[in-house]
Amino acid sequence: MTKQVLDIEDLSQMLRLAGARSAATSAPRVAPDDLSIPFIVDPTPIDEPDPTALIVDTLTQEERLLFRFEQGRYLRYRIGVLGIGEEVEAAYARVKELIGTTTDPLVEHLNLWVRYQVALFGGKPRGAGVAREDAEMLADRLTLFKPNLLVLVNAGQVKNKFSDKTPQQFAMITHHINSGAMVGGQRPYTLTLVTDRPFSPDRFGLYQRLCRVTMNTFPAERQFAPEQIGALVGFARDTLRAYTEKHLQIRER
Repeated sequence: MTKQVLDIEDLSQMLRLAGARSAATSAPRVAPDDLSIPFIVDPTPIDEPDPTALIVDTLTQEERLLFRFEQGRYLRYRIGVLGIGEEVEAAYARVKELIGTTTDPLVEHLNLWVRYQVALFGGKPRGAGVAREDAEMLADRLTLFKPNLLVLVNAGQVKNKFSDKTPQQFAMITHHINSGAMVGGQRPYTLTLVTDRPFSPDRFGLYQRLCRVTMNTFPAERQFAPEQIGALVGFARDTLRAYTEKHLQIRER
């Protein structure tokens, strides 16, 4: 396999194509043991689905399974950390440390909880570069994981910085990522950036407007420094609670 220097822009193109492949076939490829770029998806909790109820998303009309455990009912919330470089693995490790084994109450009067699953898609290349086939495998796995929250990491020694892009260019990158990672109607409830060189407020606001108005896609809502992972996790929890109250309903079966 030929290895090359890739960045998030390259991955965004692969995600767009992976979404098209995923829509055409449901058969996942087998990941080799010697991938040139890591990904880690922990096993899904083995609790049984609740046969008596579903969660309905009134915004997307998507029906989601509820699960039963000792405390009551819970839904699953998947967090994907995406990017190339050593800082991606550091961000993943910190997110997992803070929230990966947490069970949060969501709606107390319904005894509804949330359990989180954190997955890594990318990180420090294992060698001089990343094989294109491995990057495509990573993109395929992300479309199968269907993250509820997608964290894009662009920090440390990387090929390109987000802030070097124009708002138009970064809006296009976001559109490609959304096209792949949110295939089949799934979308993150929030998309965030972790970067050591943030956009200025004016440029970030322009980027968000371009995503919504020109690209018809969901923009990143916030940008955080690598040392602000705790704030990112807090923002994700608050956003999920607000989304649950506004858009999620329990439908008894």
